[in-house]
Amino acid sequence: MKRNIIALIGLAVLCSVWLTACKSKQQASSSLTPWLQESVATLNERYSVITLYELDGESYYAVFCRGPRQSFDMNRTTIYDADGNVYMTLGGMKKRTGREEYFFNNAIDKGVIWKSDVARQEEQEKEKK
Repeated sequence: MKRNIIALIGLAVLCSVWLTACKSKQQASSSLTPWLQESVATLNERYSVITLYELDGESYYAVFCRGPRQSFDMNRTTIYDADGNVYMTLGGMKKRTGREEYFFNNAIDKGVIWKSDVARQEEQEKEKK
């Protein structure tokens, strides 16, 4: 009888942790702007991370996507304004521009607001090692 009670308590704790994790994942997705929510479906299929920045009182979203390992330009980051317009694209062989310097010297990094399932899975595997 005592074992059954302990098992039920353990199951209740496990369920509450699981429900909390699901709720926080939903809140993270629902806090994204509508145009980002549309993009998340395709971004979720590969290693992608979205970071929120603030510059001059405006929000900017840096969308990092890892490309195929065989590609010459493997990683690319596109920074969008709050309306979903491309502000600038980073990566590749081009030189850094004054706009990039201004952005990264003055923008406030508000943190990662979304990670793809692939990115989360890769991080979990690294933590296990």
